[in-house]
Amino acid sequence: MKRTMTGILVLGMAVTAPARHQEIPEAEKQAIIRTALDYMDGAHSGDAARIERSAHVEMNKVSIASLPTGRQGLNRAGYSRLLELVRANAVALAPGERNIRVDVFTAKEGLACVLAQSARFYDYLMMARIDGRWKYINILWRPNTAEKQNPPEADRDAIRQAALDYLDGFYSGDAERVRRGVHPELYKVRPHRLPQTGKTLLDKVGAELLAEAAGAKVRLVDKDKRNIEIKVLDINQDIAMVEAISCMFYDYLQLAKINGRWQIVNVLWMMNPAAPQPAP
Repeated sequence: MKRTMTGILVLGMAVTAPARHQEIPEAEKQAIIRTALDYMDGAHSGDAARIERSAHVEMNKVSIASLPTGRQGLNRAGYSRLLELVRANAVALAPGERNIRVDVFTAKEGLACVLAQSARFYDYLMMARIDGRWKYINILWRPNTAEKQNPPEADRDAIRQAALDYLDGFYSGDAERVRRGVHPELYKVRPHRLPQTGKTLLDKVGAELLAEAAGAKVRLVDKDKRNIEIKVLDINQDIAMVEAISCMFYDYLQLAKINGRWQIVNVLWMMNPAAPQPAP
């Protein structure tokens, strides 16, 4: 994937952001980068305090697990597991061996998609600005084991198709198509600010509820009004990050190739600010 990068050296680590996202205020971009560094550099330095300040307490971290049967499934970790592993120095690396790099793919309306990689790990982070602080909520990761190669076009097509099944299926009321696009253990979240307290919580939806909502035709939109734009932000072997903007939603998608099939495993979303508003 072509990117125009601006290199910044932070604590001996290369930090970059695509030039096409210059609309991100510099202060916000640096806050996003700091959160990603707290995650990756905090883990490699065994600094649990950096994890505590950067992770959302309901964070969801996923990787692909290969089983003795030859099949694959999802391996999940939450806040407490990550915190205790870091506290135990389970992934410690000497500063000169970390080779940490952060890429901010996109950030808008209080959501961000970020790549944080080190000599050991290649992690996609989905972040949200929660009560004034950037926090990572969804993580999809794999070992950083090989030099990255250009993905086959068939993979790009399958990733786009999964994103289309998810969105176009929902707008058309096709529950089976939605099920085809998402993993059964989908974790879909949206930051939601409570007007009563001003605090932000996470609304969560699983695969089956999403499919049932599609089948109930809760958000039908005519095909010529859906305005679905799918952008593959990055692919590395069997994981991918996608931005999907449509008439009603901003969706950031993390996909994994499990048992030979690309499916959406994590979603961070919000309403499209330009979406039609209901009549009063």
